Formats: sequence, structure tokens, C-alpha cells
Amino acid sequence: RLTSSSSSLSSSKDDSVSSSNNKLCVIILTGFPCCTTHTPPMETDGLASVAIARAVVKMGYDAVLVTEECNGPVFVAAVEGVEKEEYSSIRLAFYPSSSSKSKSKWTKDNDDDLKQLAYDADLIIACERAGPAADGNCYTMRGINMNEKGLIAPLHDIVTHARSSSSSSSSATNVNDSNDKVKFIAIGDGGNELGMGKVIEKIHEHIPDGEKIGAVMAADHLIAASVSNWGAYALIAAAALVFAADNRDDVDDDDDDD
Repeated sequence: RLTSSSSSLSSSKDDSVSSSNNKLCVIILTGFPCCTTHTPPMETDGLASVAIARAVVKMGYDAVLVTEECNGPVFVAAVEGVEKEEYSSIRLAFYPSSSSKSKSKWTKDNDDDLKQLAYDADLIIACERAGPAADGNCYTMRGINMNEKGLIAPLHDIVTHARSSSSSSSSATNVNDSNDKVKFIAIGDGGNELGMGKVIEKIHEHIPDGEKIGAVMAADHLIAASVSNWGAYALIAAAALVFAADNRDDVDDDDDDD
């Protein structure tokens, strides 16, 4: 079911995205509204997140694309163009900016939604997703503060909640947290994208104004690409190879049994 609203998600895991049909759920964070004087303000880089969602569905999982309301029309158009069987397994979740300049106000329900998405997540992927710098704001490569423009929702909180939930669960069950936690894969190209904190020292050293704009949250696995869309396609290709190999092994095992 395609959803383009930020209505509250169920607080019950039984009704959640990932368990509604016993499929694993991949949360895809995206959207970089750096074209601050345009409507919509999102740049074209990052739209490969839709291709990631399609690949996720093709592999038999559910996908949730999460971005701001201001980026919404772009993703609605992109997702409506996919095949019907894929369309039904890709969900869109749009959220308002947390800035006082936003037309829609951030509410406790929005906070609860992000916690539910984190709870539902079996994997989190960020593709060209704006990431908070050391001062908590998200910046363009030219140093424009997108939070002040009323364009940023705190979607990085989904990663924070997922990591916190995984850590608590691991501690309670005596499971090694590094093996049990929800993994976070990030794709970026400029240093100001969510997850690029994994190489923050390199960003400070090599990116102009890197100490100001560098995104501090670190991914578990980072794909640094010349263009984030290209990095997304590389991830899809690699996942497809692994998926094909795993399925071929399953077929070979069945043949051996015969």
C-alpha cells in the first residue's frame, strides 16, 4: 500500500510494517532539499533511493521511503511510475520540518512515528540524506543552513532510536550488540550526508568548510561515491549478486536432495 502521509503508525508490532505480512522491512532515508529557493527544493541526486526500494521489493522485502513533505511530490511521481506489484510493497512516509517556519507543525505523533519506524526496521539505508553537523543543523555544500529554511525533519532520529532499541534488546538477552543491532548503510558524496561521520576526520581535512558542514552521525557501512546515485546503483548491483548466489545455492541444495 502506497502511503503519502505522516499519520501515526500503530504502536503494536503485530500491526507494524515489517510484520504485517511476515516480510523483513528496509527503511530508506532520503532527500536533500538543498535547492532552497525552489519548489520542490530537492536535488535530483538521491532519487536512486527509489531504485533501492524497487530492488528491496524484488528481493521479497518491504520498503519504506522516508523524507520531508517538501520533497514529497518528487517521490510520489517516481514511485507511481513503477510496476504495480512493486508499487504495492513500497510505502512513502513524509514528515514536516521541525522548524517553526514549517507550514505543518512537528508533533508528538511525528516523534512516535519515527520510533515505530525504528522498531519496524530490519535494515536502515540512507541515500543522499541530509545529516546533522556538529551543531545539529544540516548544511548544503555552500554552507546554507537548511534547518533555518524550514526544510529539514529530524529523520536521523530513526537511526538513533533503532540503535538504542537494539542495544537495550541485546543487553537484556546477553546478545553481542555488534551482531544483533539493526545495521545502518549510508551513501554520500560530499561529506554532509547522514552516515558520513564514519570518515569525519577526512571530511574536516579535505572538504571546504568541512568542520561546519560535515555530518557527524556514522554509518555502520559507508559507501562514499562521486555521485550518491551511482553509489546506490553499486549497492543494488552488489546485493543482486549476493541474492542470486544465495538463491542458486538453495536450488543446488534442492537438486542434491533429489
